[in-house]
Amino acid sequence: MFAAISRSESAVPNSKAGSPGPPRSVGAVRIAFLGVGTRTALADLHQQGCMKARLPRSYDGDPLTAILINTAGGLTGGDDVETTVEWGAGAQACFSTQAAERIYRSSGGAALIRNRLTAGAGAAAEWLPQETILFDAGRFRRETEVDLDPHSRFLAVESVVLGRKAMGETIRTGMIADRWSVRVGGRLVWLDAFRLEDDLAAQIARPAVLAGAGAYATVIAQASGPDAVLAAIREGVGADGGASRRGPLVVGRVTAPDGDALRLRLAALIPALRRVVTGQPARLPRVFRI
Repeated sequence: MFAAISRSESAVPNSKAGSPGPPRSVGAVRIAFLGVGTRTALADLHQQGCMKARLPRSYDGDPLTAILINTAGGLTGGDDVETTVEWGAGAQACFSTQAAERIYRSSGGAALIRNRLTAGAGAAAEWLPQETILFDAGRFRRETEVDLDPHSRFLAVESVVLGRKAMGETIRTGMIADRWSVRVGGRLVWLDAFRLEDDLAAQIARPAVLAGAGAYATVIAQASGPDAVLAAIREGVGADGGASRRGPLVVGRVTAPDGDALRLRLAALIPALRRVVTGQPARLPRVFRI
């Protein structure tokens, strides 16, 4: 069902040729959901290294939910993790995370994060991880590839926090390389490559980049009623972001002064989008804590 995972040799650098480098976290989760009548079942699960998945019980109409756990407690330069999720035809499931992912100071290289998401006909697929927190001098490269059937419903909300303001943290340097590619019916519909490197403080302050915002989120949705989705995102983000149509997709961005403010905005936006995009109850996944 899944293609073999490939690992880039350059993702885990050694300190010297012929000598072992410092320990690195390497892990992968592959999970598949299958629609069985009106139910959704787990079709396949593979766990490797530091990456684990758990499926807690669902209550009060919540969809089947998978929770990703990074037992390493965070990522740093040279770490290499991959998550592959397949929503089969008619499957309805949410994929989230146990906690925020943390990108710590790097002593060399970048953490590599690869996400592969596929949704079949009639699927209601939700990709709702908690935020990624970047620490000063942290470096990460994330590649998210999405393949959607034209008749699937899909909601993704991915957020990044640039240091924890409440802890007095500031971001001066580091790297963010965040690439999304979305195909619908095999055709590339949206490609976005966001990259900041070295003097992050100066780049974040630029009006055309983040205008000094300390946190931001990307929203991607495909639904049978894209105009309603577009209106819901625009209402939810107000002047702190925007949204537009990209063929069958609706793509939005929201910014906030810090991670706490972003979480409060997403606490209102995500439930509204779950209702209009995937038809799920208008509430946050239970693993979220606001």
